[in-house]
Amino acid sequence: KKAETKGTLKKKVAELRKKVKSLAQEAANCDSEIHNLQEHQGALAQTLEDKSQNCKELQQHVDSLSGQHEKVMLEKDKVTQDLLSKQRKVKYLDQVKNNKYKMFCKTEEGIEKVRAREAERYNRW
Repeated sequence: KKAETKGTLKKKVAELRKKVKSLAQEAANCDSEIHNLQEHQGALAQTLEDKSQNCKELQQHVDSLSGQHEKVMLEKDKVTQDLLSKQRKVKYLDQVKNNKYKMFCKTEEGIEKVRAREAERYNRW
């Protein structure tokens, strides 16, 4: 092999310095990229936290609305039942008026007892 001369060694040293400088620049670029990605990750984590909190609040609102809806539906059922009971009462009174039906209950209390029994039977379904 040929003995290396001072000039070739200087060239090799210059190339190695160039490579070291290039690698140092790449390392700085990587550090910068890592820093940017960490900042982005932090922003995404904060966004996720905000969205999660918003989701919890919306779920609470949905639960509240569901409870209100259930109460309204129960009230609707009660009103419908009362309406049907009153319609039956009118029908029976009409039949009594036309002598087509003999009243089963002659007092308001008796009618209310029958209505209560019907309501209990209705609620069992």
